[in-house]
Amino acid sequence: DYRSTPQIVNYANRVLAASPQRADYLKLSSERSKGRRVTETIYGSDWEEAQGVATRIRKLVDAGESPADCAILTRVNAQQKILCKALGEQHLRYRVRRDSGWQNSALSDDAQTRLAMLEALGVGADLSGVTISTIHASKGLEFKHVFLIGCSEGLIPYGAPQEGEVLEEERRLMYVAVTRAEDTLDVSYARTREGNEGERARRVSRFFR
Repeated sequence: DYRSTPQIVNYANRVLAASPQRADYLKLSSERSKGRRVTETIYGSDWEEAQGVATRIRKLVDAGESPADCAILTRVNAQQKILCKALGEQHLRYRVRRDSGWQNSALSDDAQTRLAMLEALGVGADLSGVTISTIHASKGLEFKHVFLIGCSEGLIPYGAPQEGEVLEEERRLMYVAVTRAEDTLDVSYARTREGNEGERARRVSRFFR
């Protein structure tokens, strides 16, 4: 692997190493020099997670990084709206990429999304924004800084799959997500959806225990 640091590659290998089919998977080694360790963060609610990620990206940008080098990856489209709000509060531009392509429905009135649709058509291309993308839609892409959110059971892996091909497909999808990162990878999940007292707590994804 010539793209990702040893820390990121080792993390990706760990995802596959827990599989009963691990003997069938390749084990990568990184050709890059040592980088930053993978960060794992637990938040109290989905909104706290969105805010936390947006704040970290704001700090990267303030330190000289380009927003275009940052990506937030989600398992499903429904996770993306709250991220748009959090990035907007940090005055960060963004582009939304869904499983079906560039966002054109629920957030169609958002100026940033309209711009992303124009960019997809090659009109007025301006790639300076943070990318918010589902893991499926991120295949083939790469970013210096990746934030992988929602790493709890039910989202990653999606549903509650038992051992078998459905679970293995989810595992391979997570491998794709991790290996989109070049320099840094931040993995996170929220204990609850709303952060309310008594709300049923989520369990961390089996892929990241």
